[in-house]
Amino acid sequence: MTQALADKSRSKIRQQVVSFALLLIALGLFFQVVQAAQQADKKVVVQLKWFHQFQFAGFYAAIDQGYYAEEGLQVELRERDLSKQITQQVLDGEVDFAIGDSGILRDYLLGKPLIALAAVFQHDPMVFVSRQSSGINSPFDMKGRRLMYDDLQGNEIPVNALLEQAGLSKDDFSYFSKEPGITPILDNKVDVLSGFLTNQVYLLQQSGVPMNIMRPRDYGLDFYGDMLFTSQELAKTSPELVNQFLRATLRGWEYAVRNREAIVDLILEQYSQRKTRPDLQFEAVEITKLVSAGMYDIGNIS
Repeated sequence: MTQALADKSRSKIRQQVVSFALLLIALGLFFQVVQAAQQADKKVVVQLKWFHQFQFAGFYAAIDQGYYAEEGLQVELRERDLSKQITQQVLDGEVDFAIGDSGILRDYLLGKPLIALAAVFQHDPMVFVSRQSSGINSPFDMKGRRLMYDDLQGNEIPVNALLEQAGLSKDDFSYFSKEPGITPILDNKVDVLSGFLTNQVYLLQQSGVPMNIMRPRDYGLDFYGDMLFTSQELAKTSPELVNQFLRATLRGWEYAVRNREAIVDLILEQYSQRKTRPDLQFEAVEITKLVSAGMYDIGNIS
């Protein structure tokens, strides 16, 4: 009887030991799951300045080459919504990062808590174009004419500065909000259209319609273009995330300028066929000149 009780006691102890061991294993697995969840890719939303094209090649490359993944980031790229103000999207937390131009410097001076992280373009490619038949050869000829550009958030500072230098305000011409494409000027809806040397100007040249190009740089107005920025709040609360994103993005641009044709393939396969391969190839050559201009490192802000 005593032996039976002893055996029963030992069996109960073994069961308790086994149960405890299983509990430890379960806890170990639980903590591994928690740790894995903590280490899972952090979701980051990026607001692009326009629609998918080579202008954003560095972001595509950083996703495709795994640079963001190496930093523990999962990145979503959003095309431009022309009804929204990009800086406000950032400040409202709708997106984490965005691409703007020198207009964000104006917003910063007006007290908006933004921070510029990198200047993707060392020179802004924004210009005004007009039909040669219009007789508009300089900004001084624009008074009383029909102008189309993006003034939703002062996002086209170079052309705005060009107008100011010519002594023009919105009272001096008919203003039209920006629309995608070059149809407005081809259809004579407007007399003057803003556009990128790397994009709309090329398409206009392909159309065969003789055009005048008015470059702000020719009038002494030189700005950075496509500036990567975020909110001061995000930079303060998540500095490591900001550094990770910036580091991976610049790596992406370094890859993109060395592998232009691969990025053109990537855009056509995964992002957009809005532009043809020749269009993207032309844009790639011109964008590369702006990204890796002169002696500066990619993303340099002086």
